[in-house]
Amino acid sequence: MTRVKVNFKEAYEDRLAQVDIDIRKEVRKKNWALVDMLRAERGKLVDIINRIK
Repeated sequence: MTRVKVNFKEAYEDRLAQVDIDIRKEVRKKNWALVDMLRAERGKLVDIINRIK
């Protein structure tokens, strides 16, 4: 069995970057319900990243 070391901070930062891209896409489409959901997820990710530092 192989052990893998996961850098959670990098994983969360990658997801945060993807969420930012998704927010921009949905704002262009004017899909406000999805934008609100993505902004909530972004806030949670920022909190988690700040706690890891």
